[in-house]
Amino acid sequence: MQGESKKTSPYLIGGLLTSIVASVCCIGPLFLLATGISAAWMSQMMALEPFQPLFAALTIGLFGIAGWRIDWSSSTETATTDCQAAKASLHLKQAYIALSTLALILITSTWWIQFLA
Repeated sequence: MQGESKKTSPYLIGGLLTSIVASVCCIGPLFLLATGISAAWMSQMMALEPFQPLFAALTIGLFGIAGWRIDWSSSTETATTDCQAAKASLHLKQAYIALSTLALILITSTWWIQFLA
């Protein structure tokens, strides 16, 4: 189980980071306005907008690979009585669900952010 976590974690972290980059053009200016920071930074963040579909696709791909590794590694396992291994697998699946939900919120920010501003 420990090896499973090491194989899947980079994909989860990479997926979360690319989702943050994909949403920086939408959430970044809103964050800057909410904190009172100068609006001059907004044009810098908007320069990333043409790359948003690329980063969104990369995010989906990374989370897809992580989900595939989590599902396949647990289904090919033999039944063990190791409670610690089962608990680690459960935590990994919970982290996957939480991070993929956060990434989905960040990627779709283009559509829902207009209702907040």
